[in-house]
Amino acid sequence: MSITLLDTQQAADRLTVTPRTLVDWRSTGKHSLSYVKIGRKIRYTEAAIHSFIESNTVKYNQAD
Repeated sequence: MSITLLDTQQAADRLTVTPRTLVDWRSTGKHSLSYVKIGRKIRYTEAAIHSFIESNTVKYNQAD
């Protein structure tokens, strides 16, 4: 099983935010974006990125 780990820049690019935004989210706990800490390095899994997108997707409910 192979898991792709993304650095902060790569994760920011996938989410179309700045790397600084991800740093802020980590330090404040503002969003529930999971990450992996390897020593001093921070990495994000593809699954965490997809889960974050899914949990923050607003679904449109049209009234019938």
